[in-house]
Amino acid sequence: DARTWLPQLSELVNLGLKVLIWAGDADIKCDKECDTRSYSMMDWYGNQMLHNTPFTNFTIEGSPIAAVQNVDNFSFTR
Repeated sequence: DARTWLPQLSELVNLGLKVLIWAGDADIKCDKECDTRSYSMMDWYGNQMLHNTPFTNFTIEGSPIAAVQNVDNFSFTR
């Protein structure tokens, strides 16, 4: 029985709560590709804009450790 929190998460994002989804690449059950598909189905005001936003590198001491997409109060990091 599949369950989703996407409607509740969408509501929180639409209310202006800062949300960060950090998707790793070592989880066999739900990897970053699974997370990417999931957040793309969220119903929130910035969804289309996020699809058109390129990833930028998140760096520490000059070394990239992740790629980030950000629209207003919603960030997706992989």
